[in-house]
Amino acid sequence: MKRKQRQKFITYKAAQGGVKVVFVDPSYTSQTCSSCHYLGERRGKVFSCSNCGLVVDADENGALNIAAVGAS
Repeated sequence: MKRKQRQKFITYKAAQGGVKVVFVDPSYTSQTCSSCHYLGERRGKVFSCSNCGLVVDADENGALNIAAVGAS
């Protein structure tokens, strides 16, 4: 399934269920600190921030950043 087609499908199905859809650019989401928003360092599955000291799973960090954009 192509990207535009998938977006239309998601939008259509979400509208049926009354769910808001926010498309988020995934660039740097797992490299930006979900706590202080500084660009940190991702090494494999681990993200670490030299600014605030946060060390967390890189995918979890990215998911928190995406969720924050969706919530705003």
